[in-house]
Amino acid sequence: MPNTLDFTFSDLIAGYVIGSDPEHGRFEMNTSDGRPFVVQLTPTTTAEMLRNLGDAYLDATGQLPAMLEHGRLLHVYGVFYPADSEAGTAFEAKHVLLFGKAADEFKFESPSWWGQQVRKLADFYLDSEFGPGSTTFDYRGYRTDLSMEGTKTAAARQETDTISRLVYGLATAYLMSGNRRYRDAAVAGADYLVENLCFVDRTEQIAYWYHALVLAPDGTQRKVFASEFGDDFDAIPCYEQVYALAGLTQVFRITGDPKLREIIDLTINLFHRHFEDKTSYPDGTPRRGYYSHIDPVTLDPLSPALDDGIRTNSDRKNWNSVGDHIPAYLINLFLATGETRYADELESLCDQITEHFPDYDSSPFVQEKFFGDWSPDRHYGQQQDRAIVGHNLKIAWNLTRVNSLRPKAEYVAFARKIAELMPAVGMDAQRGGWYDMMERHTGPGERFHRVVWHDRKAWWQQEQGILAYQILNAVFDEPLYAKYARESSAFYNAWMLDTAAGGVFFNVLANGNPFILGGERSKGSHSMAMYHSAELGYLAAVYANLETRRQPMDLFFTPEPGAFGGVLRVAPDLLPPKAVKIMQVWVNGHEHADFDADALTVTLPHSTEAPEVRVRLVAADCTFSADTLEVSGGVARIALAGSLSAQRLNVLREQIESTLDGGARTVVLEADGLVYLDPEAVRYLAMAKQHRDFRLAVTGARGQVAEELAASELDQELVAVGPPRHRAPPPAPAPAPPRGGAAPRPSGLFRAQQRAHLGDLRGLFPFDRLGERLRGGVEALLPLGRRHGDRALVMADHHLQEHPVEVGAGGGGERRHLVGGHHAGHRPGAAHVAVRLSGRHGRAGGGPVGQPAGHLVDLRLLRALDPGGERLDLRVGRLRLGGRGHLQRLLVVRDHRLGERDVGLVVLGTGRSRRGRGRRGRGAVVAVRTTVAGAAAGPDEGQGDGGGGEPCDARQERAVVDLGVTHRGHRSEPSAARRRGRLVCCRRGQAVAAAGSLPSAATAGRPGAPGTRSGPPGGDLR
Repeated sequence: MPNTLDFTFSDLIAGYVIGSDPEHGRFEMNTSDGRPFVVQLTPTTTAEMLRNLGDAYLDATGQLPAMLEHGRLLHVYGVFYPADSEAGTAFEAKHVLLFGKAADEFKFESPSWWGQQVRKLADFYLDSEFGPGSTTFDYRGYRTDLSMEGTKTAAARQETDTISRLVYGLATAYLMSGNRRYRDAAVAGADYLVENLCFVDRTEQIAYWYHALVLAPDGTQRKVFASEFGDDFDAIPCYEQVYALAGLTQVFRITGDPKLREIIDLTINLFHRHFEDKTSYPDGTPRRGYYSHIDPVTLDPLSPALDDGIRTNSDRKNWNSVGDHIPAYLINLFLATGETRYADELESLCDQITEHFPDYDSSPFVQEKFFGDWSPDRHYGQQQDRAIVGHNLKIAWNLTRVNSLRPKAEYVAFARKIAELMPAVGMDAQRGGWYDMMERHTGPGERFHRVVWHDRKAWWQQEQGILAYQILNAVFDEPLYAKYARESSAFYNAWMLDTAAGGVFFNVLANGNPFILGGERSKGSHSMAMYHSAELGYLAAVYANLETRRQPMDLFFTPEPGAFGGVLRVAPDLLPPKAVKIMQVWVNGHEHADFDADALTVTLPHSTEAPEVRVRLVAADCTFSADTLEVSGGVARIALAGSLSAQRLNVLREQIESTLDGGARTVVLEADGLVYLDPEAVRYLAMAKQHRDFRLAVTGARGQVAEELAASELDQELVAVGPPRHRAPPPAPAPAPPRGGAAPRPSGLFRAQQRAHLGDLRGLFPFDRLGERLRGGVEALLPLGRRHGDRALVMADHHLQEHPVEVGAGGGGERRHLVGGHHAGHRPGAAHVAVRLSGRHGRAGGGPVGQPAGHLVDLRLLRALDPGGERLDLRVGRLRLGGRGHLQRLLVVRDHRLGERDVGLVVLGTGRSRRGRGRRGRGAVVAVRTTVAGAAAGPDEGQGDGGGGEPCDARQERAVVDLGVTHRGHRSEPSAARRRGRLVCCRRGQAVAAAGSLPSAATAGRPGAPGTRSGPPGGDLR
């Protein structure tokens, strides 16, 4: 007799609102896979807003009916009543979870969300292990086991991997926040691991790790060498040695401690000496890979002692022994050192994964367990012929990362295959989230792959789902990947966070309720510390916030004297070339200019102490760039870098079409920096060749790019060319035009030109106050009257930036123009700063001839304010303002000095002194609205957020520049007004650095002045 659902039960629905019926108090929603449900609201239905760790409950019950907009993502928990409504089974909502105030707002996508979560996790573990607010960290008091509330249990056990996972999390919390408490705790933990749990064999030049320490009441220690858990009992599992390095490597990344580097390398020697398979098949082909276990006495992976009748660990390999090296320590070690040997190892491991793990003729899941010869082992231990969903997702995540370093077609194909298959077999489309262990095959007549232990969901597998789809979306820019990344993030942040006690739950049931039986009710155990949750918070901020949503991100380091050879590498992860770059650097709170923005390196100052280094990263304009390097003799060379998706094809199209329109008959695409090529781009090239009849060559293509060209057979039409010419790294993508239609700034050799300009300018101070070299094509105009104490110079590359100059710049029209106002490098039709004078409009004066009317007002006012003639020297001249003693400095106009096109408003008015301690005076404050990225936040030592100001997007950021105030004869002028600095302008998400001086820093944004914000006393900056 068939089963029927004739009883009530409660469950969760995750989905999107598609319709609302306020009159009857109900709405309709679709699940992720498109199944509709009618939801009935009741008088006892409650609603709340998503909250992060550390956030208070925020009720939204009263606002719920108005918030049921079409397309809003909701999680609704309620009761099903079978056959009890017109729709069949009735569903009455009891609890509704909202993810933002607006339908398209998701709180977990805010810039500070993940940073706050990682900090709260670090506080939870430090308070639990060492006492609330602790600042000293004696790991003799550390315990592996913690209850759900974070209290220590009676077990006096310290496990190596759990300490290492905690150390990783603490080091990551410091990397994101700069909070010294986290750094000190991480360093203390790394030292404790090396001193108490690591055995160094100097004879063999290897290091290996004890499984655990057991502490007796009298303070004595008992070391446990071999594992004491499950399938690993009485063996040394490879994954335990791997995870022993996770914490050390992350601490090394922020400190460069050579002692840690030595232990890391000695442990890697252990892997190569005793875990690596160096045998060959009968035909001589190397088998490669790492064995899963070695004998604790002989260190032999083939020892008969590894097979004891219960466990069969002799001559075995698995995902953990091969793949776990990649995320646990190898990528971070490569990021810190840049050494080729680590890149080679990453490539080798990914080659083994792509060769042996796919099993798609048999199952939608990968094969994870193997014999030494890579034949499948489908009867091993508890796993048998079963799949762990998180391991499939972890493969997709890590192959996508390594493909940015060593592009290969098979990496891309395998990662995208997993991304295509997993939602249908491993994702819970009804409730959200990812399942744990599942049967790899369905039985006769079965529609669903069966869950093995329960329909529960582990926190670390949610991490793999989030990060896999976030990086896939960041690299390949596909809406479906973005959808799964968002839904995965929603489930994790809705149900895995313990907002009451702190930390995250080990497991929840399918409906989101915590699973709290046995060891899975713990916050600290053999399997759980801070590793996966901190890794998630950090990389979600990198993939989703920094790379996808273009939000700045700050990273913090304290490198020891002499660390890293004096060059700090700050790449946040393995990302496509030119995906991110450095915007600003501070060392010990002071701005530091010695860095390579594109190479993501900082040259460290010589010091006898470890400096505090803060690095602000920003996304490049996009993760794909196409830069025309030269057009010569009818041949155009275009350098490609990053990931060319269909959505970014217009960037390539514009470059090719412009070169062809300019007369090029051969186009050479230098693809050595290209890691992905969408088939749509190949079809565009084929059609362009068909209609424009030009010769096409591609150099440096590799991996998926070369395979895509070959698959299309377009490679048969490519002409042969030599290798790419030696050149500097390809320039940053040209920024999108700012609002108002102003032409974009040039790209190409922009940064190199800046450095050349600086030398040029310094050498010319004796000859001209503007510091411009009098060379061919430069005309020094005669002094233009008493108002112009300087000479105006008109040249193509004036003031550190390339600005077009009108034809006939030396003609009569330009002379008349300059008589009215000093305008070097003027662009016809460009809008200048508008000036307000509190209650007055200034004296009339000459304006530029033949320019828009708005300029006349602009320049008359500037003439009245600037008897010195808008001194464009790097040292901005003083300005006499309307009376005795009123000396100010002027930050000039839109296309002057550093090319601040986005200066919007200069306001002159009476204000309060920053240094006058509240005394009022009849003075003047000049406030300028500009897009100075990060001006709203300084180093912010006390905040620990690392957010680094507002996002660099289409919305302009605001900075108040205090240019000094006179208070009844007392001069008040910010000390930063005389300090040379580095001004960085950001518009529409594109950061453009320009070397020069910042006459006066915004109080709200000056390094060393955290947390202060102020508006202009005399005007509105909106």
